[in-house]
Amino acid sequence: MGQFSHFRNVERRYERFCAEASEEVPGKGVEGEGEFHKAHVDWDDLGEHEILHLRHGVLQELVEGAIEKTNSMLRIQEEAGVSRKALHAIEKGSDIISVKNLKGLCDYLEIPRWEMDKHIIGIGSSRNPDALENPHLPFDFNTPEGATIIAAALHDGYLRSDGTTFSYANKDERNVETVKEAVKKVFGDIKPLEEKYECGVKRVDFMSCAIVDALEKIGLPTGSKTKQRFHVPLFVREGDEELQKAYLRQTLMDEGSWREYKGRVEEIAYTQSTYLDEDKLTTKDMEFLRNLGFEECEMPTGAPVYRLRLTKEVRDEIMSEDPNLWKAIEESKPPNFEEEREMFEKLFGAHPDVHPRDVYYTEKGGYKVSWELVIDEAEDARRIAEELNLPIPKHGGKEGE
Repeated sequence: MGQFSHFRNVERRYERFCAEASEEVPGKGVEGEGEFHKAHVDWDDLGEHEILHLRHGVLQELVEGAIEKTNSMLRIQEEAGVSRKALHAIEKGSDIISVKNLKGLCDYLEIPRWEMDKHIIGIGSSRNPDALENPHLPFDFNTPEGATIIAAALHDGYLRSDGTTFSYANKDERNVETVKEAVKKVFGDIKPLEEKYECGVKRVDFMSCAIVDALEKIGLPTGSKTKQRFHVPLFVREGDEELQKAYLRQTLMDEGSWREYKGRVEEIAYTQSTYLDEDKLTTKDMEFLRNLGFEECEMPTGAPVYRLRLTKEVRDEIMSEDPNLWKAIEESKPPNFEEEREMFEKLFGAHPDVHPRDVYYTEKGGYKVSWELVIDEAEDARRIAEELNLPIPKHGGKEGE
């Protein structure tokens, strides 16, 4: 119940989740391709104010060692950079310490930081140092479970911009369980908050700054992803076949749909939306775009939205009459979308078509371009479905439902 108690009903909660995940929320994206090679995150990579819970007696032993080295608490504070408050708390039997202070103690005593991994039994805050219990340090994302989490975070999930929560929502409970199991395998024991909406979507919130921080460290964006440009981490794109398949399977389970005939997949497709950069458009471009014939429709939440279908005729008209507008549309293509296309091509020999499908305009303002990746060669689609073990039909039930 907790954080959800201030909402009046489940539909308002779902609308709020969709707004948080898709509308303009401050966040940090990843612009530079290849910047993030890191596939493992240890405790000393986390924010310096993150709180660590160690086995009883370990911190006392470290402080005693520091005292033996200097015989002065003041020198420990000055030379190791450990706060006086932390030292006194440890002397009184406390087993919690900040990342900053533990790094200071380890470095001062010339103890390899990784030796602390086996002693850390919880990571969290001063109020809840065991938000994440029995952490699996270092967090290893170079695994199928790690790739699953990355795909989930880049598609149906998101990292809150305040750094507190990794949220994930999907209508398929088996898919939600897959993500929960992956989080447990990679990070450790954490009990997420869960909510089921009347529309059938299930949401889970993993309230752990350590989880969000670790995912940021490998290059994932926080806040709304729609206005950010981000990449599939390099170690996933260049990883082994099992790693890449785990990533692509979760991507399709989140975003994909597949057309089937007699139990065999004939076509696979999925979409991703990104904001159109209006700074690249002139007043004339904007006027031309507004006059292209948007139709009113509804989002899954019921919110009104105006859509322009980019048919061949509309595309040809834009390219002919306003090439600057078409250039802005083309440049809106998400980098991760192109990277996923390359992964399908490399792994399966498929030739996905990537194109802008629609332009949307919301009442809150701002144009979005919906990009679509389509694998329409039946042989390629069947091979991908079989090798990724995609369920037919996607969400269970009888065929044709």
